[in-house]
Amino acid sequence: MAGKIEDNYEWHSVSDTNKWVYHYTSKETLLEHILPSGKIRLNTFENLNDPKESKEWKFGVSAEDNFTWEKFDEIQVETTKKMQAVSKILSMVRDSSQASIDTIDVVYYRGFARPRMWAQYAENHSGVCLVFNRQLLEEAITEELSSEGTIYYGNVEYNNYNHQTSAYHLHNKDILKTSLEFVIESKIKEYYKIYYFTKSEDWSSENEWRCVLRGKDKEVKYVSIEKALNGIIVGADFNDTYLPSIKPFAKKYAISLERIHWKNGEPLLLPAE
Repeated sequence: MAGKIEDNYEWHSVSDTNKWVYHYTSKETLLEHILPSGKIRLNTFENLNDPKESKEWKFGVSAEDNFTWEKFDEIQVETTKKMQAVSKILSMVRDSSQASIDTIDVVYYRGFARPRMWAQYAENHSGVCLVFNRQLLEEAITEELSSEGTIYYGNVEYNNYNHQTSAYHLHNKDILKTSLEFVIESKIKEYYKIYYFTKSEDWSSENEWRCVLRGKDKEVKYVSIEKALNGIIVGADFNDTYLPSIKPFAKKYAISLERIHWKNGEPLLLPAE
């Protein structure tokens, strides 16, 4: 742990904007689940906020003359279910590309300094933001979950319209020749970036990095955070009575524990005491 203790403030400055990722959450989730277990949960697509991901995925179907509307509706429902049900996701915020440029407003481009994220995902500034080394997090995910299915990593792209219409088009003859499951898995291998790494432009300020596990079942999945976690930042309105519950874990994991303050709207990190 000695090396980690020496490096636990390394993320305060950034030369590589791909090195650190950040996860906003509630104090209850942190204290009742993440810290005691030493693990973080991968979410399901049906629980995501963007309807482009969580709602029905509409596919066109090329079919023979006797193809019925009932069969069409069945394929629509089953395709969405099979695309989403066994897919698990871990979402993080990245530093913006401008975060490595030495300017007076550089802190605003850091992943931990997003006021809307604090408001939306961290209990309106009373929750927490966790700091992770992305490479170490990916290594933990790969080591622990690679046997569970196919893992994809990447940055989310933002656009409102998908120009690759073939990603959302099926051929019934292919389904009859093999199976709907086989056709879906083939589609995912070719178009996973469109299905799992594309969101509406309205979410672009989140600057998201994510991991997607295309698993074998619907069971909840977790990944260890001990090696990858580098810091805990509590929100400006975080209740001090909870700090004694966090400090032993900060010591155990040899990580920094800080509070974010907003002075004239400028984010400032100070030790949480």
